[in-house]
Amino acid sequence: MTRQLVSRDELVRLVNERIGQIPNAGPCALGGVLRLEKPDRDGCNWLANSIKGIYTDGFRQAVTEIRAKYNLEDDA
Repeated sequence: MTRQLVSRDELVRLVNERIGQIPNAGPCALGGVLRLEKPDRDGCNWLANSIKGIYTDGFRQAVTEIRAKYNLEDDA
């Protein structure tokens, strides 16, 4: 699957939007992402960073779903 390239801000927005759609996701939000030196074995090039609030299964689900669809574009 080819991932869509998006900015850091867009990744944060996408994850936080998805968290809001998951029932009982809890009071958590993504504050930022870290670029990986090279893509992981699944082809994703970023990790969640700066988690605000309580880490929940809903948060993990949202990050997993967004990591499967999006990659961090190159910094300008």
